[in-house]
Amino acid sequence: MKIKPEHYAILKQAVLEHLPPAPNRRQLWDAVWSAGLEAWICDTLYPYLNDDHIDTALRNIAREGWQP
Repeated sequence: MKIKPEHYAILKQAVLEHLPPAPNRRQLWDAVWSAGLEAWICDTLYPYLNDDHIDTALRNIAREGWQP
């Protein structure tokens, strides 16, 4: 993943509590908005990432968060 480890940790901590079990792509991004990360993503992530990179990070977070 292209996302910096410290940014991944922030994203993961904020998003996990808003994710339903087995989320789809739309629900992953809904969790981002529910967590109130819009400004942080625009200011911190978009200068070096695009939506595809963020989507990959979100899918990994969902997999890590819901593993037994």
